[in-house]
Amino acid sequence: LTLRTSVRDDLIFLALAPKTRIQAADRFFLSAVSGNCRYLKAARCDLGNRGADALTRVLTTRKAPISLERIDLSHNGIGPIATARLRTAARTRNILINLRGNAAGLDLTCGLIQAIGAILSPLAGFFLVS
Repeated sequence: LTLRTSVRDDLIFLALAPKTRIQAADRFFLSAVSGNCRYLKAARCDLGNRGADALTRVLTTRKAPISLERIDLSHNGIGPIATARLRTAARTRNILINLRGNAAGLDLTCGLIQAIGAILSPLAGFFLVS
């Protein structure tokens, strides 16, 4: 994948191709915040926690104003902690962020707790009746 690290001044939309390596994603995020890009789309790119942390670093360490208004990082396999950090970084910059389909660990944990509850509820009912 070849990715230019400079962005034209009039570019308002930047999209990352699915299955992009993390090193290219770092350059991509720097490009997005360096120009006048208003919408960053990187949905279904398997960025994971490392990619989310890279964008969080860019959003939190860059001192100059950022033109981004919206970011789509849906369905990237980002865990709950990285999702929370990224959401906070975007919120401090007043950027709308789409993180649907992420926090997979949280979804799995909630599903597991619900399944355990469903299994144990008849057993608990038995003890309450006797």
